[in-house]
Amino acid sequence: PRRRPSRRSRSAVRPLPLLLAVLLLALAFVCVRMGLWQHGRWQERRAANATQAAALAASPVPLSRGAELATRVGRKVEAVGEYDSTRHVLLSRESARGEMGVQVLTPLRLAGGGEVLVDRGWIAADSAAAVHPSAFTMRGEQRVVALAQALPPHASNLPWVRLDSAAPERWSTMDVGGDSLSARLAGVDTRVMLHALPDAASAPLSRGMPAPFDERANLSYAVQWALFTLAALAGAAFVLTRRPRTGS
Repeated sequence: PRRRPSRRSRSAVRPLPLLLAVLLLALAFVCVRMGLWQHGRWQERRAANATQAAALAASPVPLSRGAELATRVGRKVEAVGEYDSTRHVLLSRESARGEMGVQVLTPLRLAGGGEVLVDRGWIAADSAAAVHPSAFTMRGEQRVVALAQALPPHASNLPWVRLDSAAPERWSTMDVGGDSLSARLAGVDTRVMLHALPDAASAPLSRGMPAPFDERANLSYAVQWALFTLAALAGAAFVLTRRPRTGS
């Protein structure tokens, strides 16, 4: 007669399921780490949006000198100066309704010295070459209420195109960073850009409030990683508790 397996041999964990359970637990650990990272990013963006909303609701602080720019990042400012109508940057952008156009950026010579790039607004156009910002750039001293935003030190590798060789300079691109800016517009601050806020005097440009950071994507990813973690833990528990089939 066939010998029945001993209690010890029946209860012993087989090597292959044990290895599979270890791999599933390692996967669960990775998922936990990724979920915590996405949750942290969600908290960071949520805090950044709250800070931006508070800044936009506050009264503007004065800005008249380039030396003050570093201390004004993230704050609503009232910049005093004169637009440099001889130099412009045109960013190709689509509107929320899908219309083609460009975002017009022009340096502002601050009354107390220094220049800062101002995002003056968006205008509908088939191409950047059709936009001539100097035609609607007001002369003389201007007061611009804007949100001071940090410029990234490096832009993407997308090209900058000089639209014509004569003055005024018109550069067309899709991204602005400190390095790309300094190479084309000498003397303009490469750390900060001013996002001009809506007012009645911005025509023909269309101005909107600065876009908030997208919180939902990070929260969605955090939830997905949590579900992956639960699935990996459930798989490991199933493998470890599943009884092996025995012969009759």
